[in-house]
Amino acid sequence: MCKTQVKTSSNADVKKLARYPHYNKESARIKSYETWPNTEPSAEDYAKAGFFYTGTGDLVRCFQCGIGLNDFSAGDDPLKEHIKHSDGCLYLNGMFGSKLKLRLQLKDIEQTKEAFHLRNTYTDPGCAIANSQFMTVESRMLTFKNTTCPFSQTPEALAAAGFYFIGPGDMVLCFSCQGGLSDWKENDDPWTEHCKWFPACAFAREIKGE
Repeated sequence: MCKTQVKTSSNADVKKLARYPHYNKESARIKSYETWPNTEPSAEDYAKAGFFYTGTGDLVRCFQCGIGLNDFSAGDDPLKEHIKHSDGCLYLNGMFGSKLKLRLQLKDIEQTKEAFHLRNTYTDPGCAIANSQFMTVESRMLTFKNTTCPFSQTPEALAAAGFYFIGPGDMVLCFSCQGGLSDWKENDDPWTEHCKWFPACAFAREIKGE
């Protein structure tokens, strides 16, 4: 990982590696469900929640934290179950932010998803926005859609941390401070790197605090 025009620094403070890094891409997780015995919840629902299929019964595991869950029923929400049983998972924190436990006080997972959406649709008029075109998580994720660059980080995690893809290589920019990062390593955490290199970013400070 390096800041634009800055050499890579030590990885001493970078968060731990995913337990199953071969499944850090959603497409790889979906592919693991080729022999999935159930129809609901769908393979896409599990994959979006971070789970890959182990091939044993209906046992699934999170690629990041490694938690295994099984005995799902048609009405279960994989994301809700993931949050319930492993709310400290870094993949979930990348999606919902580090204040995940506070958000779980909401009565319904759909409200949690909505809170995530609203918090990441950054509209604070008191802070400068360098590129308002990419103020929403969805707009930032779209920039990763057609890239052939092999990111170790998921588009969800990068977009949640304020980044959108511009290239060349794996260069991304923050929509708020326009800080650029490239040369991503497998164990680089988008939020950690954002706050480390651009501590004055208004978006990072609003989401992560001082």
